[in-house]
Amino acid sequence: MKGVFALDKDLDKAMQQLHEELITMGCLVEGAIDSVLEALSQKDKELAQNVINGDDLVDDQEKRIEQRCLKIIAVERPVGSDLRTVTTALKVVGDLERMADSSVDIACVVLRLADVEFVRPLRHIPIMVEMISKMITAALNAYIHRDIKQAQQVMEILKEVRTRFQSVVDDMSALMKEDVSTVDQAVNFMFVAKYFSTMSEHAGNVAEWTMYLIKGVHPEDEGL
Repeated sequence: MKGVFALDKDLDKAMQQLHEELITMGCLVEGAIDSVLEALSQKDKELAQNVINGDDLVDDQEKRIEQRCLKIIAVERPVGSDLRTVTTALKVVGDLERMADSSVDIACVVLRLADVEFVRPLRHIPIMVEMISKMITAALNAYIHRDIKQAQQVMEILKEVRTRFQSVVDDMSALMKEDVSTVDQAVNFMFVAKYFSTMSEHAGNVAEWTMYLIKGVHPEDEGL
């Protein structure tokens, strides 16, 4: 029978492996997002298709992490902060996977619009994208380094992204009223904005679960 120190060592090793696997998934998701941003701005169909093709790697990593978490719970029986780390990882990995799904959705729109001349230069979407890129980087850094200030920064940027998303909707709605021939393109851009907005919400979720990991209380439960 293993002694207490051996059990602790096994748990420490399993937790370190989990941490490294989450970093790997974060890198995969960041790479997909960076690629789809470039594909959208450059109308690069090949790059958009690479994002779509690469989604299987993210899905595989998600399954690997979920299996790791379940094995830790079943075999190592973590308690306290270790258990909180594992349950947080299960939540975070789901949000990361959904960010990657949004990248695929945007890549599909890029394939539809790549050969079409844009009726007007994009205004709000590039600003929105810049905000979201900062959010995702900050959210991942907050989780990896247990940095509550960066997690709080993510939540502040999220408020701005929500406002910017509404500006995109208003802008595209006005465009469709001015010229009905732009409806198809305007709707596609609203979808793009919605997918980016969804990414930002999941980045916000990662930040909130990071706060839970650090403080032991989820922001939604504070004050209850």
